[in-house]
Order: sequence, then C-alpha cells, then structure tokens
Amino acid sequence: MQFNREIDGDVYFIRRYSREGLVVGLPRSKMKGEGLSPEDMVVKLQQSAIVLSNRIIDDWSPQCMSELRAEHIEQLCELRPELVLLGTGEECHIPDAQIIAPLINAGIGVEFMGTSAACRTYNILVQDGRGVAAALLIV
Repeated sequence: MQFNREIDGDVYFIRRYSREGLVVGLPRSKMKGEGLSPEDMVVKLQQSAIVLSNRIIDDWSPQCMSELRAEHIEQLCELRPELVLLGTGEECHIPDAQIIAPLINAGIGVEFMGTSAACRTYNILVQDGRGVAAALLIV
C-alpha cells in the first residue's frame, strides 16, 4: 500500500507498508548533501520497528503477536510518547492485559489496529504534532 499524504518535512513519515516491510521517509534535517537519489531519502525496514517523529528504532524484537511481552511494551514507555499505536499485523489483535499494563500504569494511551491502519494513523497524528509512537509488527 502506497501512502501519498503531504506532511511536515521534518518528521519521519511512513511512505509504504506491505508484508515485505516499511518504507519510511527521512526528516528533512537528516538529508545531507546535494543531488540525493530517492533511495537516499528513505529507510527500508524489513522487520518490526518503532517509528516516532524524530527517531526510528529498527531492532524492536517481537516479530509477531505471540512474541510480544511486557518488556517490549516497557521499551515504549521509556520513549514517553503521548500515544502508542500498536500495529498487530494484517488483522487487529488485542494483547493480554498484563502485556500492556506498563503503558496503562504510565498513563500512556494505546490503540490496537492492523499494521496498515497504524501506519496511516501515525502519519495523520504526527502531522498534527502529536507525540505518537507507532510500534509496528511486520507480518
């Protein structure tokens, strides 16, 4: 699925998502040099990742819902987002309460949705200046 929304050029934004991975556009501040090719302006991710407006964590370890644990959610709490979008793959899955407890205890909002929907929602919220973290399972 290709995303073509015009958004602020100084944030990471998700250009494309498929089962093969994510294509994330770089913030303007990360693009150095003249004559950059389109390949130089994106990061391609083929495994689960966390995308924030100012940072990508490309080694988030759970690769599917059955691998998701509370310690992975604690990583999200350390980032202190206002809201976490948990992209759970092709379909929406809601994790057990003990897995998401760290977010609830920290007072951080969380929404569960398929990864494609999480990508679209992230782009909208980041454009609005919200402190959002998209935790995306690429499955």
